[in-house]
Amino acid sequence: MKRLALAPAVLLLAACASGTSERLDKIENRIQGQVLKSNRLEEDQQKLAERLAADLEKMRKDLKTVRDEMDLLRTQLAALKKTATGPVSAAEVEAEKAAQEEVEYIRRSPKSEETIAGAVKRLKPVSAGAVPILILELKQAMKRADLPVAGALEKVLASLDPEVVVRALLPELDQKQTRVIAAGILGQVGHTSAREPLAKCLGDADFAFRFAAAEALVKLKGPEGKKAIPVLIEALKPTRRNHNIVAYDLLHRLTSFTFGYKMFGPDEEKMASAGKWQEWWDQHGDTFEFPDK
Repeated sequence: MKRLALAPAVLLLAACASGTSERLDKIENRIQGQVLKSNRLEEDQQKLAERLAADLEKMRKDLKTVRDEMDLLRTQLAALKKTATGPVSAAEVEAEKAAQEEVEYIRRSPKSEETIAGAVKRLKPVSAGAVPILILELKQAMKRADLPVAGALEKVLASLDPEVVVRALLPELDQKQTRVIAAGILGQVGHTSAREPLAKCLGDADFAFRFAAAEALVKLKGPEGKKAIPVLIEALKPTRRNHNIVAYDLLHRLTSFTFGYKMFGPDEEKMASAGKWQEWWDQHGDTFEFPDK
């Protein structure tokens, strides 16, 4: 009887052993499948790395080709200038090449102050040859609406030889595309020779340009700068909302007055405060003097 009682237990153990073996086989198969998958992924990764390396090498070669072509174009440009205007010196060619190289750096990292400072340091000694190139690139950046690059080029231009920059930018005051930014740069350069040409712009029909000229003039001070104050006062009005903040900041720094002006206040209060500014200017404009700082 005991032997008969043991038979079911033996059968149960055998069944368990069989089930465990099947599960082990399944796990081993899954492991083997994962190994194969891992090997395939490693192969794919290696192939991708090889393709990327090949693409990178091709890009390096393409970049070298482009730069070689640029050097050729610079040489051709120098030859054309020589034919049209007389001999072009080696120094001028080198200045143009340096400007183009710095523009490339700026395009890669236009927000880098280190890049901007490096461009100023390298190009300031060769401002005469570099400034025309930078102005041309500035126009292209504005045409593309590439504000970071345009802003970086503006900073570089404002830090180069003042006389060269002023001489090159004055014609831009007549160009609709660039006149606002040209006025801004002239104000930053700080050369007094820009005063009279900017003062002539205070009567322009375009208020945005008129304001840009006024902002530049108060930075340059002098009698022409005083003529710009009424434009800043006009910019305090709610109808000139885009210029309220800059106008108030400039007027407050120039005079230390506020006349209760609130940049984000109701339109009625802005108009009343702008009226007080105008009254003050009517009474004291003739004797106003720009602060030393």
